[in-house]
Amino acid sequence: EGEDGPKYLNSKESKLYLKSETLYGTDLAKDDIRKRKSAVLCEGYFDAIGLSQAGVKNAVALCSTALTPGHLGLLGRLEAKELVLLLDGDEAGRKAVERLAGPILAYGAASRVAVLPEGEDPDTFARKVGDAGVHKLIADAKPLTEHLFHTVLPEGVAASFEGKMAAIDRIRPVAQQLPVGLMRSAFFGALSRHSGLPQAELEVALKGKGPPPVRAAPKPQGPSEPPPDQLEATFAACVLSDPSLLRKDAHQAHLELKHLGIRTLVEAIRSGTAAADALYDASEGLKRALTQAKDLLPKDASQVELGFQVVCRKVKLRAVNERLAQITKETALVPGANELTEDARVLLEERAHLLALKRVLSEQK
Repeated sequence: EGEDGPKYLNSKESKLYLKSETLYGTDLAKDDIRKRKSAVLCEGYFDAIGLSQAGVKNAVALCSTALTPGHLGLLGRLEAKELVLLLDGDEAGRKAVERLAGPILAYGAASRVAVLPEGEDPDTFARKVGDAGVHKLIADAKPLTEHLFHTVLPEGVAASFEGKMAAIDRIRPVAQQLPVGLMRSAFFGALSRHSGLPQAELEVALKGKGPPPVRAAPKPQGPSEPPPDQLEATFAACVLSDPSLLRKDAHQAHLELKHLGIRTLVEAIRSGTAAADALYDASEGLKRALTQAKDLLPKDASQVELGFQVVCRKVKLRAVNERLAQITKETALVPGANELTEDARVLLEERAHLLALKRVLSEQK
């Protein structure tokens, strides 16, 4: 009560309300998250509501707690291959990105940051600029590591010694959460290029050895990494042969890759890591599979590009068929599906969209 009271009160955690496993708005956003393979994460309840009203139907919010493996596992079960952070445009929002970066990168999720104007929050910004403005802001979002490095060290290589040391102090909590492996190596390589500091010395300064590897899948996969299927191995082999091909992935097939090692490798290359560096920390089994796939590629670069386009269509078509099968099951479970409830309508709309996409993919040569 009174003017000094909080904007809203968050109830305490209980057996029925686990904050570490709950994202506000998931009940309404889950279908769009599955459809887009992407989730927009904000901090406040009203931010999620405002974004949803502005047409961002895949927006969810933290329930006044830190981002946890439980939250990321929930998004993984909803098939979110990408996470877009949309936080307040003030110092607290900028610090929140640094706080969230560690868990997100450690989990292995592809992530971007949408930067709001100073003093704005997602709710007020959505009301001010409308649907088109919000969607443009999200489309222009930058990769998380790129945003992080430019935030802690805006001048990059040209920064002063003191500036670089201060940046290292700020980024240390993030680096300490990264598991040993490809993601960690790619992170230090990118930071080295941005700061102009040697990668080996950066690893020492940022405490070198990190925690044991954490898999991005919500369920443990066992100690040995399974080999990728031929389709995904060929996709990665093409990208290793010519990283610029990722800019020609018109159907965003990279978001449909299932193999963790392949996803991590491709995401590292998308973030600017050299192909050889990205491959350095891959498992021996994955390296063998990629070497075999690369040996089967055509020698002619133009033929490699044509083959890459075919693989992209096949990866996307496979994902479309799997989602259509899932919708068929979900529709059968929706009460009153024949009466076109809201849940049934959403599923049928997605099915129509996917069938149209499937027709386009099937007709392309």
